[in-house]
This record gives sequence, C-alpha cells and structure tokens, in this order.
Amino acid sequence: MFTKTKITLVCLVLSLSLVGCGGDATPAPAAAPTAATTAPTAAPQVTVAPTSVPAPTVAPTTAPAAAAPSGDAKEALLTAMRKQITGGPYRLKTTITSDKGTIEMNGEVNPPDQMQMQMISAGNTTEMVFMGDKGWMKVGDKWQASPISGGEMMKQIMQSVDEFAPHISNVQYVGEESLDGKPAHVYTYRMELGADMGNVKSDAKVWIDSASGRVIKSASTGDVGGAKSTTVQTIEYDANIKIESPIK
Repeated sequence: MFTKTKITLVCLVLSLSLVGCGGDATPAPAAAPTAATTAPTAAPQVTVAPTSVPAPTVAPTTAPAAAAPSGDAKEALLTAMRKQITGGPYRLKTTITSDKGTIEMNGEVNPPDQMQMQMISAGNTTEMVFMGDKGWMKVGDKWQASPISGGEMMKQIMQSVDEFAPHISNVQYVGEESLDGKPAHVYTYRMELGADMGNVKSDAKVWIDSASGRVIKSASTGDVGGAKSTTVQTIEYDANIKIESPIK
C-alpha cells in the first residue's frame, strides 16, 4: 500500500508526463519518500469506462480542421511528449479536480536535472526542489533532504513516456486549433493501466505547437482506482527560467 508521500511524488511524475492523478486530494504528510524508484511503478494517469466518458473538449477558437500531419499518429504524440519533457526551460500549471477536492500543481523545469514544484491541496502547500544530485522537500517552515535527486526525478519522468506508451490506444488526429493565437495540432487518445499500475483509465486531449512540435496543453477525464478526476495542464516555454537551491 502506498503512503500519501509516495502518492505525492507519483502525482508529480504523472503531471509532468501529461497524466492526471485522481483519488484523495489530501496532501502528503511532511516526510520524504523512502525509495527513489517508487514513483514510476505506483499509481499513474486517468479515464472512465470506455463507454461513458468522452475525451474533454475545448471549443476551437479560429483555425479550421487541418490535414493530418504525415506519419503515425501515436508516434507523433509520443514524440511531442518527449519534446515537452526535454524541450528547454518551461513552467507548468496543472489542476486536478476529483470528488475529493482540487489539487493545484505549479512548477518550473529546467532540463536535464532541475525542477521546482508546488502542490496546493485542502489549503496546505507542499514544495519540492530538485537539482542535479540533490533534492529537497519543505516540511513546515524547514527544508529537508529528499532521497530522490533532480537527475533521478527527470529520468523517471522521461522513462514514464515509454512505460505508458504500450497502454496508449485509439490515438487520433482531430485537426488544428488556435491556442493563445498560435496554431496547434490536436490529438486525442485513451490510456488504460492495470491493477499493477493503479487501475487507471483516461481519455485525453493534447495540443501540440505546430511550429516547435512541443506539447503546450493537455486535458484528461478519467478514473484512478475508482476515483473520477479531471486534469488540465498548460505548459509555457521560457528560456529565462532559473532554479535555485532552497538551502543557502
């Protein structure tokens, strides 16, 4: 059985991998995880019964549907996910809403091994910073070392795309939309993970910047171990992002 601290890091890995985390929105207790390898094998991503929950929709703003880009739709989606994870400094805003409450996750990532994340749930805030071979979690008003380093966390996030790939199906290119004034290719897909990976089912929609080929938004609706949730994430790429150690 996973502790809430492990669930916190699972949600972190999943949110950075374009996957939502449902279930209890209560934040993790103030303690570091016990093993650097627990997150990827825990309970990741989201959806409902294949016949009940449609992929989340967002009204198109301007651009009409475009011809599908050449090549396999699933491979194009996975390539964009990998580009998002490694594609330069970026900031994330993730909102996970379930029947237990809402989790807000905000962060900045500077590949290959730096990130800072803040999770807000039930009025409580959990903060984490990962840099190189070090990692920290804020406990109360104090920072304490985490056994998961920045390099290990980013490795887990990058590996998660390949781990989830066999469980992604029904990938479809649905056209082009304008997002924040920029053309974006839009894909939908389904993900289903078995009991060994958290009983996760999700229908998702992903917006990929037409110019850079990087993901700029994702939305999913689904079910994690029986808990329904909706996840929306936006990604902004910014070369000026700097991440500093919380320990001076």
